[in-house]
Amino acid sequence: MPLVNMKPLLRDAMNEGYAVAAFNLNLKHVFVESFVNYHKEKPSDFEPLRVMDAQCQACKAMFAGFIEKFGGKDRGTAFLNSLSRAA
Repeated sequence: MPLVNMKPLLRDAMNEGYAVAAFNLNLKHVFVESFVNYHKEKPSDFEPLRVMDAQCQACKAMFAGFIEKFGGKDRGTAFLNSLSRAA
């Protein structure tokens, strides 16, 4: 398989809104799945701030993956860890 310059492809996808739609769908899945997983792991914990923190941490992990995937190698996690926690 030949190497492909991804920058024009990504730019075109972003200009057309495809990348944003894919990111939004992925974000929705991470947000909902982290909520469900938290309640599976801790079925008797109903503190909303802890649930929101679990969702925030899951989203930050996804964001770090995107930062590193799109040119921020070894910078995504460090940047997001510098931000304050939700709870």
